[in-house]
Amino acid sequence: MFILEELFGGSEETVVLFKLGALLKPSVLSGDYFRLITHAFLHIGIVHLLCNMYVLYSIGPQIESHYGKWRFIVIYLLSAIGGGLLGCIFSPNAVSAGASGAIFGLLGSLVYFGLKFRLYFKQSLYTQIIPIIIINLLIGFMIPNIGVAAHFGGLIYGYLASMAVGIPKYGEKRDHINGCILMLIFTAFLGYLLFFR
Repeated sequence: MFILEELFGGSEETVVLFKLGALLKPSVLSGDYFRLITHAFLHIGIVHLLCNMYVLYSIGPQIESHYGKWRFIVIYLLSAIGGGLLGCIFSPNAVSAGASGAIFGLLGSLVYFGLKFRLYFKQSLYTQIIPIIIINLLIGFMIPNIGVAAHFGGLIYGYLASMAVGIPKYGEKRDHINGCILMLIFTAFLGYLLFFR
């Protein structure tokens, strides 16, 4: 997708990003719901792409080993949607793109996994995972034009999606049901804010 962005005129060109599926609230409200996912496969500049690819390369295999391939994909895509929804609500006039919301969702899934098995992962949860999340959120506040709301949306959706799909061989039916219900409630709330506020 990045190559297509460059071929069509440049990855930092708003028109190119929009044509390829970047997020813009008025377009989503008019029926372009696909943008809630497609924006996560576009990036604004090579640095943006490389940063997200590095984080995905660093944590992706670990999460995939915990949850399995299809659960990993579901968590990633739902986190992208959650990031897109919250991004639209808080940045209604911005054309935005990037996998950051989905990647924060993967961090949310690590938090869920760490809490589920805190007997074994308590130290890494509090000394590695949570500090990484906090640092990255703070960086988002300090650097202009970063969609911090999308990061929060992805983080929350990643946690809830992980609860909903469960951890193979360890998931409890109650957790699956609670995860699905909480995700539906949160999605309905964000839908209300997006379409009616």
